[in-house]
Amino acid sequence: MSDSYIPRTLIVGENSYSEEQLLLTGSLFVVLAEPGAGKTELLSRFGQLLNVKPIRASVFRNRMIREEPWALVIDAMDEVARVDPLGIEDIIVKASELGADIVIFAGRSSEWDTAETEHVKSYFGTEPIIVNLSAFTTSEQRQLFAASFPIENF
Repeated sequence: MSDSYIPRTLIVGENSYSEEQLLLTGSLFVVLAEPGAGKTELLSRFGQLLNVKPIRASVFRNRMIREEPWALVIDAMDEVARVDPLGIEDIIVKASELGADIVIFAGRSSEWDTAETEHVKSYFGTEPIIVNLSAFTTSEQRQLFAASFPIENF
C-alpha cells in the first residue's frame, strides 16, 4: 500500500461504509470495480486490517495451502476468468473448503456476473456482500495527483 493511500467509501446497495465498517457487516465479500479504480490498494488495506497478505487469484489457485487461514483476501479474479472461465469456480471451491472466517474476492465488475455470485452463494452457503467502490471525489483526485506528480499542477 502506498503512502498516498486514500481510505475508500464502499457501497453496498444503497448504503455507504468505511473499510473498517464494512468488515463488521459480514464475512463473505465480492469487491467489484473497473481497472484503475483502486481494487488492489483496497485489498492491501483489507489485508492490513485483517493481518493477512492478499493473494492474486492465479497464485491462490495453484498454491498448496498447508494450514487453514483465518481470513482470505483474493484479488484479480478477472485475470483468471480471461484465461480459464472455469477457473473462477475452482478458486471459489478451494476458498470455501479452507473454512476461513472472512473471505474477500475482488475483480473487474465487467468480468463478474450473477453466475459467479451464485457459485459463491452455493459453495459458501450464504449470500456474498457485493461491494462497489465509490468514485474518488475531486478533492481525493487532487490528493492522489499531488502525491503522484508533485511538481505538476492538478
